[in-house]
Amino acid sequence: MVKLMWNEMIKHFFRLGTYLCIAFLILIASLGFIINLFMGVDESMTKSYEGKNWEQTAKSTIEDYSKDIAKIQEDPKANEDFDKIMELTAKEEEISRLQYHLDEDIQPAPQMNQYEQIYTNTKSLFTFAVFLIVIITSSMIAVEHHKGTIKMLLTRPVSRVKIILSKYLTAAVIGFILLAILYAVVAIWSLITMPGNPTDLLVVKSPDGYDHANFLAVIGKSFLANLFTIIMISWFTVSFSAIFKSTPLALGISFITLYLAPLAMMWLSSKIDEKYLKFWLGDNWFIQSYIGGFETPKYDGMTLTFSIIITLLYIIPLMAIAIYMFRMRDVTSE
Repeated sequence: MVKLMWNEMIKHFFRLGTYLCIAFLILIASLGFIINLFMGVDESMTKSYEGKNWEQTAKSTIEDYSKDIAKIQEDPKANEDFDKIMELTAKEEEISRLQYHLDEDIQPAPQMNQYEQIYTNTKSLFTFAVFLIVIITSSMIAVEHHKGTIKMLLTRPVSRVKIILSKYLTAAVIGFILLAILYAVVAIWSLITMPGNPTDLLVVKSPDGYDHANFLAVIGKSFLANLFTIIMISWFTVSFSAIFKSTPLALGISFITLYLAPLAMMWLSSKIDEKYLKFWLGDNWFIQSYIGGFETPKYDGMTLTFSIIITLLYIIPLMAIAIYMFRMRDVTSE
């Protein structure tokens, strides 16, 4: 099995497309930081609250911002001025953030800081890693049929089950590599270009205001949650690649499930009871929302355990069908 996996890895890392996908992910993960370097950021976003007198600095900032807000609200034309509306919103949010730090006795970092950038960027850019894993794995089995190498592959003295399982495991490893690259690139840029954090706590805005948790614990759990998701999506795509022997079909089904089906579910949410919608795969395999307690589940009754079980109830039978069809398929005429 290890030798089969190694051969699969060699196949993929001898393809230009794999390196183009990795280069694209690195570029996307770096783009925001590069723009900030050339365009700069507002000084208020990097204002420091270091030192023993951080509480006084925070209170002074709250007082100054409150005065600024009062002046904006006194302007009768403020609601028609987009810049003033944005300034008002930003200062109200910063007052709420600083007040939370004072209430919880947590020394605040600047608004843009290393922890915040790593957390928000890995979360928002994860969708690009998902997009790339679908592209890479959609051809994992279909390409063997297309190029005619499937006959050579199946003449090896190895069972077909081991062959297709090696492809599933290879897909999982490639997913891990893409995810590790995403987290590493974002972390490096954040550590180089962003102000540091005075504590080991990550403070994040949640539906109920603000919340905090240990940064390393949150990022570690976030990585594992996203790893689960990217593996499930890669196995979903590989299965359809095996079932239909077609890269376009595997791509199409995966992208419809990921990007178009959610729109249909939004429409259905106004037609049927949401207690049935929570069983949809697309609302369960993205489990990062459960990490850190910063977000609430989409539907009542959804938990981390529930979402993992529902996802596996979709993926395992699909894999079983794909493995069965791969075992029974006659390739002599291909």
